[in-house]
Amino acid sequence: MSAPAAQHQDGTPRPSAIIVFVDIRGFSQWSREIDSHESTLSLIEKFQSIIKNNFKSYYDKPLGDGTMLVKEFPNYTETAIRNEIDKICKLAIKCENEFHRLTKDIAREYGNPTSMDLGWGITRGMVIKQIKDGKTDYLGHNVNKAARLCDLARPKGIVIDREDFTSEPKSYRTLLYPQVKLLNKPYLNVPVWVSKEIYEQFQTREHQRETPEVHVAGVCIKGSLNNLEILVAQRNAKRRLFPNKWEGCGGQLRYSEKFDDGVVRHYKNEMQIDVAVVTEIPPVVYSIDTAQEPIIPGLRFLCKYAHGTAASPNHEQVKWVPLDEFQSMSEDEFPPGLKDEAIMLIKRYKDHSSQV
Repeated sequence: MSAPAAQHQDGTPRPSAIIVFVDIRGFSQWSREIDSHESTLSLIEKFQSIIKNNFKSYYDKPLGDGTMLVKEFPNYTETAIRNEIDKICKLAIKCENEFHRLTKDIAREYGNPTSMDLGWGITRGMVIKQIKDGKTDYLGHNVNKAARLCDLARPKGIVIDREDFTSEPKSYRTLLYPQVKLLNKPYLNVPVWVSKEIYEQFQTREHQRETPEVHVAGVCIKGSLNNLEILVAQRNAKRRLFPNKWEGCGGQLRYSEKFDDGVVRHYKNEMQIDVAVVTEIPPVVYSIDTAQEPIIPGLRFLCKYAHGTAASPNHEQVKWVPLDEFQSMSEDEFPPGLKDEAIMLIKRYKDHSSQV
């Protein structure tokens, strides 16, 4: 159904609209590394032209290395909404392809290598329409939300408000995945569709949430049975949950992901190493229980180190410690129960190995 634009009590139009924010990823780093102000201006001008020429039916507001796009959209039918988001995704692909050709041309012309992509954030809802001195602008909650979602589109790709577009768009260049992003007030938990590169990007639990939320974790060992070492990582001091505590590795299980695959993925993405889950050893059931938060169930698995050098930019330090040193560490240095669970898994491993 279609509906006329609502109005605030002061007479300000409040039409329903689709809001798209697009921003250049990597622009700040690139502009710092070059000396040519002209190449920066040229890139922005041509980027804005690409967006404007493709989104001809949208109001566009240039924002330096980004653009706000708004289209008043009073048609609330499911078919119309699906058709419009599919059209936006197709246009986003076209813009990305043209932008990549542009960056290659600028690199050749000015001799400055470019490594930039586009990030997109999309919402739908009521906006505040302001017309002053013949110039139109759009403001309001949904405009701010689209800008926040665009900022989450890292390292590149698209973030779509899933409450506004309930059917998964089919025409973006990769499959889209459901997630719940944790934004600052007033948005809090926002269900979204995200593209593959965003979905696979490591993020702390404080910034995303799967639905329902289930965790997997690992205790990674290497060495001979009598000379075992355990991989431990110290959480960043700024983490809201368990700052400075030592842990193994783990996090949220993805939608339709096997437990083993989740553990392997977390070690690869977060610790930069390959591991193999020891499937013969039963996992330990644990839970994350913090004040004013829902209880989160999890399974902790024993893993064996396979390949790579352990490192994590999200931890203060990462190190291998001998088993006896690990056992001598205070339980207070770990999140509740983690040390006992790790020792239990290693005992099961030793008992199993002695029987083989």
